[in-house]
Amino acid sequence: MLSNSQLATLRRHGEERTAEAGEKLFEVGDATYPFIAIIEGEVSVVDSAGGEIVRHGASGFLGEMNLLSGQTVFLTAVVIEPMRYIAVDREVLRRQESRGQDRESGLAARGGRRSRSTTHNHVTEPAVMASELEQLPDLCGYLKTASSAVWLKVAFTKG
Repeated sequence: MLSNSQLATLRRHGEERTAEAGEKLFEVGDATYPFIAIIEGEVSVVDSAGGEIVRHGASGFLGEMNLLSGQTVFLTAVVIEPMRYIAVDREVLRRQESRGQDRESGLAARGGRRSRSTTHNHVTEPAVMASELEQLPDLCGYLKTASSAVWLKVAFTKG
């Protein structure tokens, strides 16, 4: 979840937009998309087969590692409830990161964290990089290989 100060920082670098239910914010195969900080509303992130991975609401965000790395988008974000959000262009975000200015917003550190909340009986569990699974308190996360469009929920045991 993004704090009020993080949202304020993003407002300075982005633009406020709206989206209606059913609208796709980005989809599988897109070359890029902006970092999206949700002010109000709800979005569902689905895989290429249409299976829901996660839902995000107010103070949530959409911006996976491929946003900064330039990798082609491999998920689709569909608006569930009408949204107001802040869109920060990928290049602006990259410039801020390279200048070290993301420290103010704390965005670089967001990738390894995981929030858990319930909205409309859906549990929110953002996907993390495989290397970050050991940092999760319950060692659970989602796994997707480059050769498969399917996401699997996995749990590891310490051993």
